[in-house]
Amino acid sequence: MPEKSAPPTPTPERGLNQLEQHRIDELLDQLDASDLDFGLRVPPPRRRWGYRRRGLRITLDGGPSPATTLRVFTRALQESRLWFLSPTFCYPGTYCEVELLTVHNMWQRAVGSITHCRYVDIGIHELEVRFGQKLELALYVPQAIKRRVLVIDDEEISRALVAFHLEKLNASIKVLDSGAEASREVAAVDYDLVLLDLVMPHQDGFATLEQIRSAGYEGSVVALTAVLGPDREAKCLQAGFDCYVPKPVTREKLARLLDTLHQEPIFSSMAQDASMTELIAHFVHSLRETARAMHPAVAHLDTTALAALARSLRVDAGGHGFEILAEKAALLERAATEGQPPETIGALARDVQSLCRLARATSSP
Repeated sequence: MPEKSAPPTPTPERGLNQLEQHRIDELLDQLDASDLDFGLRVPPPRRRWGYRRRGLRITLDGGPSPATTLRVFTRALQESRLWFLSPTFCYPGTYCEVELLTVHNMWQRAVGSITHCRYVDIGIHELEVRFGQKLELALYVPQAIKRRVLVIDDEEISRALVAFHLEKLNASIKVLDSGAEASREVAAVDYDLVLLDLVMPHQDGFATLEQIRSAGYEGSVVALTAVLGPDREAKCLQAGFDCYVPKPVTREKLARLLDTLHQEPIFSSMAQDASMTELIAHFVHSLRETARAMHPAVAHLDTTALAALARSLRVDAGGHGFEILAEKAALLERAATEGQPPETIGALARDVQSLCRLARATSSP
């Protein structure tokens, strides 16, 4: 995003921190409920995503006067807009700089201008900022991540219904009518979740689960079945399914299921820099091969090969804005170089491989 040269020195900070948290939360809840474009009620790109952060710093350009720094309560984000509560009125058109906090607790600076300011309560205004460049929403809002889901079910009506609900929940879906191609599919795409029907002709869900695990898929696999009972659920868990969801599969069940996914995809801290888009995409594409190259080195505890792979990954990941991956690669490089215990090296290598699979160029599929 464009930056202004020689910004004025800001005045002492002002904020809403003196107000009780529950009062702010009540007000935010009321505002969210009144906005028809909030949450999953509308499709992207009009959708506002909840982004509640207390005490974020926003600096307003004072023109010829000193700049003012506010400590504010943020409410919602879109790709190029932010809504927040402020203790002061602000004229539309005012230039501002915003410090946003990512899901990994890293700070990102964005610049834009105030487009709207409205009174909402005594001493409280809601301001809207429009940024000069689109944000990578998944950096800030986990719910904005477009989950990749593979649905395997031989019943056409069931597949269509599950896909319909998942699309409304901001997921990217691939459907298969049998398990025959499942191994090839999970080897080609890093799915966050596999929904697998148990009762299918030719190859049931248990056999399909065994095949996709053998193909190296380590993500969540959930059993779908109309056959109910505690014995059925116990059998699924013993077979290696992560959980069991009885049919009919409703949107509420799927929403809860997506919320339980523990591994969040990671994104580059440079994702908002349009000039880096192609480079980041190329790097992320290369990570699949990097993860594969580590398998034989881990299996044979080849510390020389692991140190070399980790060193290269540390440099490349850091250069492309994947700091978390770079830090973990540095730990692996040190462990392999210093000859630390095999179990330590193996655990670090598996962590690095997992992060390689979780890296995304964008939140889009």
